[in-house]
Amino acid sequence: MAPMSGKGRWTKMAKAAFPLLLLGLMGAVGGCNLQGTGGGGAACQHPLFGPETPKWVCSFPEAWLDTVDAQPEDLPSGTPGELLGEVQGVPGEVTLRAGAHGPALGYLKIPGFPEHRFLVTRRVPKIVDGVCVDPPLQGCFAHAFERYGLTYPSVGMYQIVGNAGAPTKLFPNLTGKDGQLGGEWEWLVQMRATNMVYWPADPVDYARHLRELPDPDNGKTYAFKTRYRIELRPGKYPKILPEYRVLEPRRVPEHDAYPMTQGYARLARQMANQYRIPEEAAKGYTPWPELDALQHHWDNESYYAFRLGSGVVTPPTPLCQPGVGWAMPFYVGPFVPRKVPVDYDRVPREIWEQGNFIQKLGALQAYVSYFNHKVFLVDGDVVDYSVGESGFAGGWGTHLPYIIGFPQRDMPPQYPVHGFGDPPGRTFRTAILYRFTAMTGWEPDPSHPYGEDEWHIVWSDVYLGGTRDNPDCRTLGVGFHTYDRATSAMLDSFFGLAQVGGGLEYLYPFGPAPILSRLGDFLYDGSSLTRVRPGELRLPSWALPPGW
Repeated sequence: MAPMSGKGRWTKMAKAAFPLLLLGLMGAVGGCNLQGTGGGGAACQHPLFGPETPKWVCSFPEAWLDTVDAQPEDLPSGTPGELLGEVQGVPGEVTLRAGAHGPALGYLKIPGFPEHRFLVTRRVPKIVDGVCVDPPLQGCFAHAFERYGLTYPSVGMYQIVGNAGAPTKLFPNLTGKDGQLGGEWEWLVQMRATNMVYWPADPVDYARHLRELPDPDNGKTYAFKTRYRIELRPGKYPKILPEYRVLEPRRVPEHDAYPMTQGYARLARQMANQYRIPEEAAKGYTPWPELDALQHHWDNESYYAFRLGSGVVTPPTPLCQPGVGWAMPFYVGPFVPRKVPVDYDRVPREIWEQGNFIQKLGALQAYVSYFNHKVFLVDGDVVDYSVGESGFAGGWGTHLPYIIGFPQRDMPPQYPVHGFGDPPGRTFRTAILYRFTAMTGWEPDPSHPYGEDEWHIVWSDVYLGGTRDNPDCRTLGVGFHTYDRATSAMLDSFFGLAQVGGGLEYLYPFGPAPILSRLGDFLYDGSSLTRVRPGELRLPSWALPPGW
């Protein structure tokens, strides 16, 4: 199922924001002239971090704070369904700063439930996501500067302008206990930058920078929190109100032994192998093995997602817009536990020569795709099934959470996962049961990382009361559980996991996809994937998690 928000677009940093970027860069190029290997010192201690203060914090202590730069006021006219979509995907302008100085992981917490944190977003420095789009690739950063008036320094912020849903992906709609709307981010940031003495020419040159001129803080992990609340207003978009404070900052050296990322460019393999497509070779693309070897990917995902966190899917929580109705959004992050390089030599030659643009891009992915199978439950009954790409198969770096909701098709009244008018005045349990499969080599194996062959479940007890104009919506409880492999194998059998799914040939040329054949047989048909009616199938008693 596609995200509810509209498709926005990444924009390159506006020239007006360039002074801000330079402000953030000052700390990395000498805003504080530290001595020694500890990254701190008497001349550059900040109350936030003490003796291990990263040097860039001295000149820009707010460098980690995301900001909402613009958000709209009045809702447009539309049907109740259209308005519910609007409040779940608020347009606006935001600036992302967590991840400007190294990879960052964002764990989302629901108000009132501090025991669970869900890994749903990831960030990398801007240079990792900087795309060289034209040959020659050698020296492409300088070419981008000439063409766009921009460069790709080793640290920097993202601006997302006019992206439908961007603000609510940075500040998701989460309804907690007592009906408060907001959330808390817990961030882990791992320093990875270079002492800049000149702008790098291209990703290979940047990798050389990191080897020869590393920042003394590289590899150190820091943690901090940020909070926000959201105000729902009749006839208006939700008002996002960040606290704009760095909370509980600290060094967390226990995570230093688990590097978050490897490689230095998210599209390195694709760009280095673009010559395989005849019309791209005609434009001047040539093999560049040195770039190919620098492909970026996220690392130690099992550790960060399922050892430190409560998985990569939040439980659904109610979003009740006064005067309109309610929905059950939840947020999904990526998980690609094994980085299996695509064997380009296996791609049928006709794909390179005659395939459509989408097929060629799919064939040029850096790694074998993973898919996230999601079974939607209400009070233990299966009400829908969807499959989506788990992300980062192409080595992408910065990832905002996907906003997903329960299906908008008609539901029997006993499953009030969305609606208009007065809420039903009842409490019920929603849940997302999910597992991952690789497109090839997906069969369970003892060597697979923890979290790949296991099923996971998140659930929430929600209350929907009040009236249409004055709703009373609350999340009364949440839970998370990872099944052991024996029970997971039983769930595989129960749902009929098999490599029989069709519908991906346009994207991935290597044959049918694994799918839960008892629930569906086609991956993308533009609507619901399930062929069972809501309530026709129920989660068996042996699969109920502890605390259910």
